[in-house]
Amino acid sequence: MSLLFVGIGGAIGAILRYLLSQLPFQHEFPLKTLLINLLGSLAIGYLSAKFQQGHWFEGDQWLLITGVCGGFTTFSTFSLDSLQLIQNGNTPLAILYMIVSLIGGLCCVGIGFFLGNSSF
Repeated sequence: MSLLFVGIGGAIGAILRYLLSQLPFQHEFPLKTLLINLLGSLAIGYLSAKFQQGHWFEGDQWLLITGVCGGFTTFSTFSLDSLQLIQNGNTPLAILYMIVSLIGGLCCVGIGFFLGNSSF
């Protein structure tokens, strides 16, 4: 049953990622991938806090965290974007992208976890 939840969630996450990737702005800096990964990190932090509090069933965790968030975020695209920036001679921009992605992702997970534990 877990496999079914992961598959359904993964399809939903991938569709959401595709829809966000179709936003009209284009720039050399991979802003859409960064936005997708930061939003996914925020969601993972929030959902993890809620699951630790025992608010949902185990199947929900497979569906939402492993499925939706896993299908939504994209480490492989982050890696490819970084490599392409370097290959195009934009190593400083690639380094900035990597730093913002990693530190921003950690911060977003932390903020999401904090929000998930807040009662407002």
